[in-house]
Amino acid sequence: MSIFQLSIIFLVLAVVVVILIYYIYDDLKYKKKIHSSFNLSTDDVLMNNEKITILDADNDHENKIIMQKDIFTNQDQRDSSLIFGEELENINSKEFDIVHDNSNFDNNLNENSQSTSPIKELNESRSTKIIKINETPIGSMEAFFEELDQIVFPFHEKINNQLDLVIDIYFEETQKLKILPQINQYISMQPEYFVLNKNLVWVPYSSGKKYEAKALKLIISLVDNECILNQDNINFIYKELHQYVINNDGHLRFSDYKENLIAINNKCKMIKDIRFLFQIFIKIPAPISGAKLHKYLIENSFLENNGIYYYNREGINLFQISAENDSPINKKEQIYLILISSKLHLVNNILDTFDKIFDFGEEFMRNFDAKMFTFEKKLINQSEFDILNNQVEKYQEFLNNQNIKSGEEIIQRIFK
Repeated sequence: MSIFQLSIIFLVLAVVVVILIYYIYDDLKYKKKIHSSFNLSTDDVLMNNEKITILDADNDHENKIIMQKDIFTNQDQRDSSLIFGEELENINSKEFDIVHDNSNFDNNLNENSQSTSPIKELNESRSTKIIKINETPIGSMEAFFEELDQIVFPFHEKINNQLDLVIDIYFEETQKLKILPQINQYISMQPEYFVLNKNLVWVPYSSGKKYEAKALKLIISLVDNECILNQDNINFIYKELHQYVINNDGHLRFSDYKENLIAINNKCKMIKDIRFLFQIFIKIPAPISGAKLHKYLIENSFLENNGIYYYNREGINLFQISAENDSPINKKEQIYLILISSKLHLVNNILDTFDKIFDFGEEFMRNFDAKMFTFEKKLINQSEFDILNNQVEKYQEFLNNQNIKSGEEIIQRIFK
């Protein structure tokens, strides 16, 4: 074998030795880093002969891990926390039985031996750190918000858990509110603000009023008639509010919203083409004054808003009455034609609303000797009524087949 070949062999062996030394060094360094950071054993449990491994907790004050969240979701939807840190001098045999379900084993020990339990001796000889479940550390953010959740919020009817983003800001000390967080540039609708005052009572925020606040609650609609709030908007809102709580010694909590956004997007695809505007005319042969018409409609339980009259039941406008071109009714003018309109997709009971429109129309015709016409200006006789009724019934059937309920809140927010 030549000198050159020997040189090559020795060189390869040297490289192999260097690589092995490097990996051994790197492994020892990594284990040392884990031990120093987390106080965890890095021994391979499969190579130990012992049946039970007990971690020493004598130096618990030297190695504590503090986890702090800038943002977290609703308490009810979080996993149970594992809180470390409480030391107990003794873990009695009863506690051991509950955790490991060894009641038979313990009973046999009591019956066959009067000696001290080995487990008890072990616990008396050293302090052992145990895991406590569902306990919140005092002074943590979770503890702040648990305290906040115990205070009754009397405006729950304003929150829809599927359609609203709820944000809580909890101050460590009572704050004099001078300015609210500026997030309007990221949303199309004005958020609703509520203040927890120094007496620990929730009140609606009123602009220009001074508050000594312990907490703020913001309610932001995830969807409206202009858009759906997207993740980028929420990220900007979070950034703005995070800076706000830093400046005001507060803590921040967002409600869960990601699954809601997915559901809203899917729902919007289903309902984008469901609008149904139903309209008919009533012609008055002998014109009446707007003032007389106003009096008649108010007496029949209509609500007036800027010359438009609404037939409202349980907070929902079933139909409205306006002048010919859907314009306001002028009390000083003579009225010979009125328009009845109903957004059937916004009412809870479509067929019932249809019946109420014609019940009103028939009563009105008897009082003013008027006649009803379709939107195409065809006189409504029995055949025309049957055509209109059939259209409305088919619309209701279409919604049923699509599993869409008219008048539900997401439809109200998008199309109102």
